[in-house]
Amino acid sequence: MQGIGGFLHLPDLEFYDARHAFGDWARNICRFSKDDVALALNHKDQSKAVTDIYLSKNWTIIDEVQAAVIRLLNKTDAKKIKKLVISRRAIRTLPDAVAS
Repeated sequence: MQGIGGFLHLPDLEFYDARHAFGDWARNICRFSKDDVALALNHKDQSKAVTDIYLSKNWTIIDEVQAAVIRLLNKTDAKKIKKLVISRRAIRTLPDAVAS
């Protein structure tokens, strides 16, 4: 870490800094899933709460997700959308044991 820190002119660079940068870049620049990032960082918790600490919020990804759904809705017949919404409501109202 001292060698990398010297190269970057960051004499106090720590391994912790490198792990955070790795996780953040893997998710937000390389666009790997949070699950893949968690595995790469050897995080064991299923909720990905530890991985969330490593990742900064990238609104570009969120904007792209929302734009893609809007494009899909614009291309989809209203009857299909209504059918999907109704089917999702039915699943949501089922008891937990039945729904899963």
